Amino acid sequence: MIMKKFLKIFDYIATILFSFFFILSCLFISIIPIASNSSYYMKQYERNGVGEYLKGYSIEQLKEVTDSITSYLFNKKESMQVYFNDKPFFSDQAISHMSDVKDLFNLGVILGIISIILSITLLVYLIYRRKEIKKRFRLASYLTFGFFLIIIIVIGVLALIDFDSFWTNFHHILFPDINKFNNAFFPYDDTLINVLTLDFFFDVIIDIIARILSLFIVYFIFVQCLYGKTYKKIKNTYQKLISK
Repeated sequence: MIMKKFLKIFDYIATILFSFFFILSCLFISIIPIASNSSYYMKQYERNGVGEYLKGYSIEQLKEVTDSITSYLFNKKESMQVYFNDKPFFSDQAISHMSDVKDLFNLGVILGIISIILSITLLVYLIYRRKEIKKRFRLASYLTFGFFLIIIIVIGVLALIDFDSFWTNFHHILFPDINKFNNAFFPYDDTLINVLTLDFFFDVIIDIIARILSLFIVYFIFVQCLYGKTYKKIKNTYQKLISK
């Protein structure tokens, strides 16, 4: 009796933790392909007219700048700085700010990898216990995902209504240290913000939200297949096929 109660409580906790870590995994899986893809950056530059802000730099030079940013974020390069005609492309403020960004990015990568490992581990347990936790799993996972879905939709709406205010508040959350926060905002002619413009980040945020929502849909289909009527139909069809 005590063991059954313990397993019931643990099943609830495992379900909620799985949903939470799966959502973090979705965020990680959505961000990494964008952050590491130089071609994505270049397409955004063309779309947002970056060449108009950075006159005097060729497409090849912008590609070199982009490769330097991505390599620096992924620890393939010690310094983000790039030189053209013996002149540094990035300002000292940009180098300092991107060092802060890199620290957060590396922390995010670690959390993302841990989340994927824990998600897979918990999923194996939940599949093993699927008969015992059928109703609890569906209810707990739908409630958790519904809660985070509302948060994601609110974030998307706020970004669409006033992206400038959203971006400022977002930096307040990321950089509670006032010095690091102030360091994240540049003069209008700084090369970093003329490469990675507000329009660029707006498109990135919308793309990430769209990718997360797509993964949510995949998860919803998975739950329905595992615990819903869809699972019963698949199971019955399979049993009919093997019985012939």
